[in-house]
Amino acid sequence: MTDEAVFPIPVHGVCRGKKHAGSAFLVKGAHSTWLVSCAHLISGVIETPNQKEVFEGGAVHILGTDISIPIELDKSGRFNVVQGVTEGILADVMALKISDQDLVVLRRFGSFLLSHISDVEVGEKVHIQGFPGLSETPVLPQTFEAEVVKVAVENFSISKPSATGYSGGPVISKRGLVGVVAGDVGTSPNFIEGISTSMKAVSRYLFIE
Repeated sequence: MTDEAVFPIPVHGVCRGKKHAGSAFLVKGAHSTWLVSCAHLISGVIETPNQKEVFEGGAVHILGTDISIPIELDKSGRFNVVQGVTEGILADVMALKISDQDLVVLRRFGSFLLSHISDVEVGEKVHIQGFPGLSETPVLPQTFEAEVVKVAVENFSISKPSATGYSGGPVISKRGLVGVVAGDVGTSPNFIEGISTSMKAVSRYLFIE
């Protein structure tokens, strides 16, 4: 349920001299549009601590463009993360408000409507989009289907693991946007399930007009 076709966006999260490849997507509200991805693309760790210095000097680079979106910690509403259910640990999602200038270029990827973010249920089929194998240059986006096997407060598990490069990509059900890819459950290379952050659980804190 979107107002247009929506495609994932290939990105690099850059901070403290390190670079992590992943996926992102746009969410459109009444007055603003945000780039959404997972927080670990900047922090570089599975569980991102709720500490300002983790993101200082960070930026998200949009591959295939000249756009680099800085993480502006001191400008209210420009960059948002969400405290997770575990004390001191963030939910694995972040949102960066897009400038009008950058939106001219990024509009071609399409946007999910904020008003169409949906809950997810066990047994529901979902589609996961992203860029597996992404490194220095853009690759073609891929999509796979899985089933929701468990729903918790801020995340849900799906029946298939993802792959490096899917992190930060959208998870979509027939009702609309339901999640952002966060990672996998198990030990590499024998992951058993994928895990996603619930967009419904975090949206009221993440998207500040």
